[in-house]
Amino acid sequence: MARKRSKANEEAAQGTATTEPTEPTSTAVAERPTDAPDEQVVLRNAEQAQRDAEHRVETAHTTEQNGHHAHGHRVPYIANPSMTRRPVQSHAEAVTKRQSNLPSKLSVSAGDMKVQMIDKGDNAAGIGIRVVFPDGAENRPTEEEKAIIRRHVKGEEGENTGFNWNGSVGMWHKHIVRHGEHPEDVPGTRAVAIRLDAENRVEKLAEALRQHSADPVGFAESVRQRREQAVQGHGIPD
Repeated sequence: MARKRSKANEEAAQGTATTEPTEPTSTAVAERPTDAPDEQVVLRNAEQAQRDAEHRVETAHTTEQNGHHAHGHRVPYIANPSMTRRPVQSHAEAVTKRQSNLPSKLSVSAGDMKVQMIDKGDNAAGIGIRVVFPDGAENRPTEEEKAIIRRHVKGEEGENTGFNWNGSVGMWHKHIVRHGEHPEDVPGTRAVAIRLDAENRVEKLAEALRQHSADPVGFAESVRQRREQAVQGHGIPD
């Protein structure tokens, strides 16, 4: 009886051992380390890096050739980078700028004005006389000043001094070379005489403007008296 129970216990133990799951002690295939990169991932990363490099080269080339930004937008053309329009130059400002480039051989002060003789030393350019007013002066010359300038430069009524107003340069101009004449053929005596006459007119005009500036009423009266004397003088028989 005891041997039967012992044998039954051995069979039960063997049955239990065969039915319980067992854990494997080792793997048939060695696993890949978790930190080792996958070959396909490495290949995909290399291909993406190559595509990115090609894209950067293509973008840089497009920007250099066509003036585009990296995003493909064309750079707008700006004629004036300061984005400010040039101020419109008035006629008076343009004349003043041209006057400043003219060579002055003689300059005589006349109150707040200057009377100048303009001479380039070139017979073909002729000779000029101008009156320079102070910067910022408004309504100058006055009507009285215009009359004084015209009388001393252009001459009295009926007189021909050869000077004519040239508004493009803001001065009274006189030709030295006659029509159809070559500048080299101008007699030296004529050129000297014209220049001396211009100097004389500049000095007399400056003096008249100084007197008018100091005493406008008295100067106007003296002019009237001189004109009356001139008329009377012409009426006296020889």
